[in-house]
Amino acid sequence: MRAAAVDPDGHLWVTLTVPFTYVYDPSGDKTRVIQFRGGAGILAPTSLFFADRARLLVTPGCFEFRVR
Repeated sequence: MRAAAVDPDGHLWVTLTVPFTYVYDPSGDKTRVIQFRGGAGILAPTSLFFADRARLLVTPGCFEFRVR
């Protein structure tokens, strides 16, 4: 696992060594699979931080993504 965070709604976001982030709802069901793209292509996040309900900050590169 490279990074993990819980969003304000209680969803668990987990990034593994492959460049995909998996989102699980509070009951443990997978709801989304996300691949982040930054200025240099596909990102493999090492850190996830929810600035608020609508914004996710991802490193490396400190990219900001809209969640909703």
